[in-house]
Amino acid sequence: MRCNFVDPSTGLTHQEIIDDLQQELAGQASHIYELTKALQESVLLQAHHAELLNMHDGGKRRIFKSVDEWLARMKVEKREKEGQS
Repeated sequence: MRCNFVDPSTGLTHQEIIDDLQQELAGQASHIYELTKALQESVLLQAHHAELLNMHDGGKRRIFKSVDEWLARMKVEKREKEGQS
């Protein structure tokens, strides 16, 4: 069922507004997906570089196994930083 009432402030029908919002949300969902994939790649690269550097100099750099593990660590660091302020 299509809603064809016109919104006086925009001159668009309610259905046109709904369609525009759905299209915008779809675009945002696609962008979020792309950002998520990029973050996953970044975490994998960080883990690889940390592993190589640890092998090279015997360091103990943190190696994250997943984006969720990295995000959890970022939350801890944020709380620690806020506690120092």
